[in-house]
Amino acid sequence: MKFLTDIKSTFDSIVFEWDETKSNIQNVYEFVTIFLKITDPYNKISTRVLEHTMRTIKIAERLLNKEIADKEIVIVTLLLHDISKTVCENSHNLVSHRLAEIFFEKYHYLDKKKKKILDCILYHSAKDLDSLDLTPEMKVVMDADILDEIGILLISRVCLRTHNKNLSIQELIKLLDNKYAKIDRELSLVKTKTGREIYIQKRKKLKEYIDALKMESAEYKF
Repeated sequence: MKFLTDIKSTFDSIVFEWDETKSNIQNVYEFVTIFLKITDPYNKISTRVLEHTMRTIKIAERLLNKEIADKEIVIVTLLLHDISKTVCENSHNLVSHRLAEIFFEKYHYLDKKKKKILDCILYHSAKDLDSLDLTPEMKVVMDADILDEIGILLISRVCLRTHNKNLSIQELIKLLDNKYAKIDRELSLVKTKTGREIYIQKRKKLKEYIDALKMESAEYKF
């Protein structure tokens, strides 16, 4: 793919040096912020990508309070898992995997954990994989990613994406009902016990919001 060759050139042009006084995680974070800014100079998507990334890390840290997995592998994976979204729209897990490979070719501070990190990036979107085939780190990464897609935050995303469509309240409720039905079916995709507990909590909050919206909108019907 030509654009990957171009991205390789972009990697080479990035002014970044690994700071051995900082943690591996902090170094990767700083690299990712530079990469996103350079590949998306007009900030069409990079802020959203970084916000999602940081939310998944917070969720992962919550999961890791109870689930046993290598924290550095999980966090570095999440920092890199959507790095390709500023340069491509499709197959982002494959492209992020390749970009991470280029990153590891240039910086060798995580060589011992590179293979596990790359596998986590490659399969983070394959939520239908059997849990028996997954490492603990893969499970935490997958759950952190899927848990960011549900709950009250989903409401704001739906509203932001539909704000120029002039939807009526009833149309918005129908859209949210469809989203909730999908979420209700996808509990089985969550891989960890802690993740399922959080999923159920977030699903409950979403349902409460939708029910409250229905109740308030019903008050103004003639």
